[in-house]
Amino acid sequence: MQKALQLINIRLDAVLKDVMGMSGKDIIDAILSGERNPKILASLAHKNVKAPKSEIESALTGDWREEYIFELRQCYELYKYYHQKIDECDEEIKKLLTAEIERKQAQDGLAKAEHIKIRKKKARKNEARINIQQLAVSLTGGIDISVIEGVGLGISETGLDLKEFETDKQFAAWLQLCPDIKKTGGKVMSKNTRKGKNRLAHAFMHAANAIGNKKEGDYLVHFFKRIERRHSRAIATVATARKLAVIVWNMLVKKKPYTPVIPAKYLNKIRQNQVKQIQRKIRQLNINHDEIVFATA
Repeated sequence: MQKALQLINIRLDAVLKDVMGMSGKDIIDAILSGERNPKILASLAHKNVKAPKSEIESALTGDWREEYIFELRQCYELYKYYHQKIDECDEEIKKLLTAEIERKQAQDGLAKAEHIKIRKKKARKNEARINIQQLAVSLTGGIDISVIEGVGLGISETGLDLKEFETDKQFAAWLQLCPDIKKTGGKVMSKNTRKGKNRLAHAFMHAANAIGNKKEGDYLVHFFKRIERRHSRAIATVATARKLAVIVWNMLVKKKPYTPVIPAKYLNKIRQNQVKQIQRKIRQLNINHDEIVFATA
């Protein structure tokens, strides 16, 4: 579609952040319906579009060659067809998950989760149109893992029963998010994580990377930034992914709701640990009170 539009001198990509957003689709529909007036086409842009109307009109002044209009129509119809099939798959997934929820509720006596208050996340453009968040909460008997910072609404390949992993450490080790420490003669030669991480481990790492991209948020953002300053972004990503895996294990196995630490409380805890390290060093070096000099501004 982008190629066909550019060949008729229509540069929607220059004035719209997302060509296949609401404004882009309305303009393409109008073009395929026969509209050629750039002012009328520009008026279809949503009010949230930041580009000025004059610039949009210039981008919609085209060389209307019928062969490229035909190509655009073919591509656009295929685009809509694919999305129709994706929606049909989503509905089939909803049927299967609903049947599984009913089976688990009858077997385990789980309470219905429709009355459990969940914090709805803003849906992204290409996310499933079915309410995955509500279905996931119902499957877990009221546990909503999507409230964790950076965690989306995907379904993991392990299922919901993580009781095979007796501890959260075993779960993190299976994900290969733990250091693989190799020693020779008492000296640590390597402590990198093992290679060959599965798809769930990569999902946690993607979530951790999303946390690292945030400028502010809950304590997980501060945790990521602290590890990144001390080591590197790659190490911070793995460390945060491990922390996310531990949180998810405790939520699904122990049925503990996610209670994030207040950032100020977390930073104060870090400060207290640093003070204890300084005090321990002072005791080790047997430093006297008179030997300590505090720098003043």
